[in-house]
Amino acid sequence: MTETREDFRAQAEEELRKMRESREKQGVAKEVKNIREYAEKAGIGLADIGTSEEELRTCLKTGNMNAAKTWLKRAREGSVPREVDTRGHIRRLAVEANFTLADIGTSEEELQRLHEKAGREAKKASKEVAKEVGRLRQEASDWWYLLPLFFGVLGGIIAWLVNRRLDEDKSGNFFWAGVGITALGLMLNFFI
Repeated sequence: MTETREDFRAQAEEELRKMRESREKQGVAKEVKNIREYAEKAGIGLADIGTSEEELRTCLKTGNMNAAKTWLKRAREGSVPREVDTRGHIRRLAVEANFTLADIGTSEEELQRLHEKAGREAKKASKEVAKEVGRLRQEASDWWYLLPLFFGVLGGIIAWLVNRRLDEDKSGNFFWAGVGITALGLMLNFFI
């Protein structure tokens, strides 16, 4: 089913309604883009749906400024996920809506400091995770070799069962040491 000019007009009016409801909030860029696109497809001007280019620019600027302020606040609090480039995101919002960093109460220097701080915190968190992983990934003690030495295959199986999650490689060695000690004992009994 193809959409008619009236459908595009209705969609443009709906996007305008959504934009006006959320103009003081964030993220009106999508609505502004859709209004322009639907009005063009309907072959009408912005005045035909009760708006103007000035209103769209104002809403876009207000929405982006609010979004930038929210990102800035989160960056200052240190609550931005590591993978998000807050500095680049705030700059993009400013360029898109034609406002300056001073308009939202920051500067390029502060954004740089926040970016560096986030990098240091990410590096610190990464080191803490690596330390925790290292702590969890302990090595089985060599004392476990005494079980297969004294009890053969049965000791190797017990040592393997106890250590298999802690140290997979070494626990396999415990088992094979038990098999080897048992085989050696059988050969000595057979030949002596």
